[in-house]
Amino acid sequence: MSARLAPRWRSYNRRFMRDVHQLLALGYADVRAQITDNHEEEDITGLVVQAIKARQDLGQFPRYFITETSPVQNGERLGKRRREIDILVECSFGCPRPHFVFEAKRLKVPGHPIGDYMGAEGLLCFIQGKYASDCKVAGMVGYVQSHKPDRWYGELSRRFQSDTTGVLNTVESLSQITIDPGLEHEWVSEHTRNDGTSITIYHILLVCHHSD
Repeated sequence: MSARLAPRWRSYNRRFMRDVHQLLALGYADVRAQITDNHEEEDITGLVVQAIKARQDLGQFPRYFITETSPVQNGERLGKRRREIDILVECSFGCPRPHFVFEAKRLKVPGHPIGDYMGAEGLLCFIQGKYASDCKVAGMVGYVQSHKPDRWYGELSRRFQSDTTGVLNTVESLSQITIDPGLEHEWVSEHTRNDGTSITIYHILLVCHHSD
């Protein structure tokens, strides 16, 4: 983690961040063998969330609430037109309740390029304040359905480096990080949102295919 990001990490609730990552790691590990490169984004998210809830039914992580495809409550859209967060993790301890948002995107050639991950329905939703506008941190998850994570990290890194127009409002570019050993491919970046506030994004790549 870069020196400038370290204070932000220390100031945030470490236990909550650790648990959020562990929830994702365990849910993914429980269903990893079931996921194929033909699954849709919603299919994979559903499997992971279902696995997390199954662990909760056994008494694990009782203070957390996991919601799949949760509507965004920011007043921008109403009713069925509201955008939907892929995974919302809320903690019952604390007031206001800590919560963490994950947005997920498929990464597969052909059909699901890095542009989808980086674009208006992906990373830019956080930078533009459409998602998690009240949060200091959030997560992007890439469901890797072709090639290896290193290949997709390379594309992600090149997009950051080539952002000459400043669309990403990058304060700190990608730095590798390990919060949970079950999430082997993770990086962190920091951005200024359009309203001037800052947000730290955790980029997590999950292998979702069985080929080499």
